[in-house]
Amino acid sequence: MNLSFLGSMPGAYNSENSPVTVADGQKIRVAVLRNNGDGTSLVSFGGGKFNVRCERDFEPGQTFEARVMDSDGKLLLKPEGEKVFASSFLRFMEQNGLVPDLITAKVFEFMEQSGVRIDRKFLQRSRSVALDFPGKEKAAAEIACMLLEKGIEPTVENVARLLSYLEAVDEDGGGKGSYHDEEERDQENNEETEDFLDGMYSVLPCRKSGLLSFMNHLKTRDAARHWLVFPYEWQVGSKMSRGFIKLLLDTELKVTEKIQINCEISCKKYFFVLYFKNSKVKEVRFCSLPPLLTSEIENEEIRLGELFCSGMNGNSVPVTYSDLAYSEGLYSSSEIPFSFEDIA
Repeated sequence: MNLSFLGSMPGAYNSENSPVTVADGQKIRVAVLRNNGDGTSLVSFGGGKFNVRCERDFEPGQTFEARVMDSDGKLLLKPEGEKVFASSFLRFMEQNGLVPDLITAKVFEFMEQSGVRIDRKFLQRSRSVALDFPGKEKAAAEIACMLLEKGIEPTVENVARLLSYLEAVDEDGGGKGSYHDEEERDQENNEETEDFLDGMYSVLPCRKSGLLSFMNHLKTRDAARHWLVFPYEWQVGSKMSRGFIKLLLDTELKVTEKIQINCEISCKKYFFVLYFKNSKVKEVRFCSLPPLLTSEIENEEIRLGELFCSGMNGNSVPVTYSDLAYSEGLYSSSEIPFSFEDIA
């Protein structure tokens, strides 16, 4: 699968920001900003934005590594393919009859960050449900696994209702409806028929309006870690910012392990992960779409480090610009599952 630029301009390419120079064979990181709906997409790399013709549809927020190729004077971006998995991950997949793809990897990522026991049936069921959501498979698989972990049937309807929170903001930051609207519609739907909890439990663990509210309140008995997800809206001048604040709690130690924050405004997206130790921030990772210029990264790392130092800790905090802060679902960030990191 290739992506080609609209037009023939070998060498240097002009974006709305500044010229971007690429060379045949160069490896670059590409972020999809918008699907134009006509076989083209607006993408970003090297600090510039470009329209490209695609052989398949992309969703806003997707990122991938690509190799630059010169084809008869036209620039082609050839995605490097699926993630190169650790050999230990591939061995585990083979031994358990699982599919070693990005969907399965996303479920592993969620399970490890959430302290969920690795369960082959959960993996298979989550991936199977996710295939009903083309273009959103990874987010759907994560949601399906969370529902299974809490003893709730991961029906297409239930997964779609939680996915709807992720779709509350379109690619231009405009409204497809607010998060509050989603919760109200969820509650109204429950009231129009019977409560969605009826029939799932012989004795209800709690009764809260809205599926996301219920997920926040219901903690799995055997799991020490528990996710809280809070959608928010923030008026900045004439623009509305929207996103999620996600807390991963250790309910046995009664501490916060990490906080994830994402914010979408206009054509920009920001992702932050704050890791805690003894109630203090010990590390911060962040990334953005479109990506920062290479020349901007160090200054932003220093600026955020000083902010956390003066505002919370009193000590220096390491801040790193990293794709690992990216989150495409309701819960986990893009951390590599520790269980499957190969040790050189």
